[in-house]
Amino acid sequence: MCIRDRYQRRVRGETGADMSLKAWRAAKLKDWNTPGSKLRAKHPSRDSLDAWMDRQCHKAVATKISESRTRTMASDGVAMGEPVVTLSGVEFTHTKYGRTEVLHGVDMELRRGEVLGMFGLNEAGKTTIARLIAGVLTPDSGSITFHQKQPPKAGAAHLYGVGAALVLALGMAITELLQARKPRDAMASPAVLASVVLLLLLLGLLIRHFTKTPARVVGEQRVELVTSEDAPGASFKNQQIKLLDYVTELVPGQPTPEHKRRTAEVLLRSIGFQMYDQGTGEPIGDVATYLKEGLTLEQCSGGQKHIAYVLRMLASQPTVLLADEIMSSLDQYVKARLTILLQHLLDSGRLDTILFISCDLNAFPFIANRLTFLHQGSIVEEGPVKKLMTAPANEHTRNYVSCHAMVTPSGKDLQALMENVTRLKPEVLKIIAELEH
Repeated sequence: MCIRDRYQRRVRGETGADMSLKAWRAAKLKDWNTPGSKLRAKHPSRDSLDAWMDRQCHKAVATKISESRTRTMASDGVAMGEPVVTLSGVEFTHTKYGRTEVLHGVDMELRRGEVLGMFGLNEAGKTTIARLIAGVLTPDSGSITFHQKQPPKAGAAHLYGVGAALVLALGMAITELLQARKPRDAMASPAVLASVVLLLLLLGLLIRHFTKTPARVVGEQRVELVTSEDAPGASFKNQQIKLLDYVTELVPGQPTPEHKRRTAEVLLRSIGFQMYDQGTGEPIGDVATYLKEGLTLEQCSGGQKHIAYVLRMLASQPTVLLADEIMSSLDQYVKARLTILLQHLLDSGRLDTILFISCDLNAFPFIANRLTFLHQGSIVEEGPVKKLMTAPANEHTRNYVSCHAMVTPSGKDLQALMENVTRLKPEVLKIIAELEH
């Protein structure tokens, strides 16, 4: 039996035999139309029956995917589940439009090798938590702790080296100036010239170090916030910037032009980036052509700009990714590819942990290990994906999950995402392997 058939949405009927979704719904509808049916007594209207069947199908899909999906950790000697970021008693109050309490004593952990899914109503405080972890906001009370696998690396060692050399050169230059009879002649001495050169070099390194990326760096942890709201790393102001330069601008180190081109090409191909003729709707060219001809952001659609922004953040090689509604403007095809890409980065050890925030529950069974539900600034329930999506204990969580099932009829979005992930995974991983090798 193929993977697609094995993971096909199924529901267990009263006989105990597995039946396909379509057959199960047909059987229930037939039962409902039978005179004296208990099902009709429980659901007197067709709308009520359809809503009930939709909820059951959605639960069935979530259960199947959660049970079948397994995660592996890169063999780095670190046990899965070790804390990477810990929030303890975090509270935050907005003061811009009057004092409004947003978070109330939030306690949570982002663990190594895991994706923590977070969902909740609007203004529950989800984005605020992400911004606090990213350092965009500062908590009123409580603590946010970043745990290290090993002692922090000297990420700015080159700055210290240049700084030490500058101090030494300045000392020699000052000595020469004090000893010289004519200070004007001493200005041309090797020590003074070396001091000027080193000073300019240090200033350049400092500017590059602190302005190249909006990421928060804590020890060895590099934190990137990818959000649909006021994205700090989006930088869409320069619409004339080439897509190649935009996607690779935050790549760490001193990448060569060839490395930047390969990075951009592989990321864009893996996500299925494609331009289309506005008149006929037919695809035009390929990623290699776009990069060669200098495609700019101005020539991209809103959705394509969002894709480029997400890839830009991933190209910066973060260890902690705060993904806030990053799939909200993407179609099912691109969502599936991005899900596969995020899974691969985590499973291969390139990402330590992900906080995945979404109002849409469909992606959680594919990518999340745990779920947490935020309600009015407090975490009211946390647990395995299957439990919170099929049998939540908290009343607020149950209401949210129930409403979500009703607005996604028959779990069609979830089924489409599942089928696309299964179908596209080999292709996406093959493309990514080109960059890794």
